[in-house]
Amino acid sequence: PARLEYINSEAFSGCTSLTCVVLPYGIKTIDFMSAFSSLESVTIPDSVTDIGDETFSGCTSLSEIKTGDNSNYCTVNGVLFDKDQTQLICYPAGNRSNTYSILDGVTRIGSRAFKGCNSLTSVIIPDSVTSIGDWAFYNCSNLTSVTIPETVSIGHAAFENTLFKKALYDDPANWEDGILYMGNVLIKANGSLSGEYTIKSGVKGIAGGAFSDFDSLTGIVIPDGVLWIGSYAFDGCRSLMSVTIPSSVTSIGDSAFSGCENLTSITIPDGVTSIGKEAFANCGNLTEITIPGTVTGIGDGAFWCSSLINVTILEGVTSIGEGAFDSCRSLTSIMIPDSVTRIGGGSFWGCDDLTIHAPTGSYAEQYADDNGIPFEAIE
Repeated sequence: PARLEYINSEAFSGCTSLTCVVLPYGIKTIDFMSAFSSLESVTIPDSVTDIGDETFSGCTSLSEIKTGDNSNYCTVNGVLFDKDQTQLICYPAGNRSNTYSILDGVTRIGSRAFKGCNSLTSVIIPDSVTSIGDWAFYNCSNLTSVTIPETVSIGHAAFENTLFKKALYDDPANWEDGILYMGNVLIKANGSLSGEYTIKSGVKGIAGGAFSDFDSLTGIVIPDGVLWIGSYAFDGCRSLMSVTIPSSVTSIGDSAFSGCENLTSITIPDGVTSIGKEAFANCGNLTEITIPGTVTGIGDGAFWCSSLINVTILEGVTSIGEGAFDSCRSLTSIMIPDSVTRIGGGSFWGCDDLTIHAPTGSYAEQYADDNGIPFEAIE
């Protein structure tokens, strides 16, 4: 019906014979289409403002996506982009082309953007692309050739279940002392590392999942020159106690250090512009953190740390994500600058002893008042 604004993600689960769905004008959020394995074409109404990462991930017959005058999204030859064509959101899995050249000007390939595109054998990624999302080419089983820029950030399992990844892993020339490299990107360690490890100089990026679940790793030294730390890069490194992050790093990916239970301290240097979702979640021994002003936004759930006591956010940060400090039961003090203009829902849920320190008249003062959190003014 026309009045509908949202459809739950499981609403059409199992409807495998549906080939056509008419979405009403007025619907705002789409994240349910993955149920339609037989869907061949879809038109996104102008009213849509949000499309989830996995919206079309199960639509194996989908050959094209259409948009009208939507102010948030557009399509080029059936491929879905954001309106200014800087993010590639979805390449339809039913497209039977063997090769694809991503538009110059695209800066990000979204999570699962090419998932299950089995017809693709070759993809050319232009130099304008700076990041490849998690699982971006997952299950592109026939993908053998990918042209990748030197400094692009590569997400967790971005090329999982592809011939491209198999060839990369099988070539001994890509391995050095148990570490797999692709050019100047550290792709994966082989799991035998223990104690403190120093990454060699010249590396520009640490790919998603590179050191994930290395229980014997106690310390990591990241050399100057590394630009990005991928999602899940050190996820589950339970023995990791110390990390050196150089000032050259600009982004810390989703869940990059989540589950590092023995990490007691970490310095986030000036120059980091983004801290991903759950980047330091469940770092149970982390007690203090300072967020530099170069960070534009703190990701959702970034610091679910039960032992966190003090947080300092410096002037320049504008956004605190949803649940950013959720369940930080030991948190007693957080300093929030005047530059913060958004604090997501549930950011301080369970922080029963928290006092917010912020300038008088700031957004943070109003937030504290609205949510019944003790407030103390600072200059």
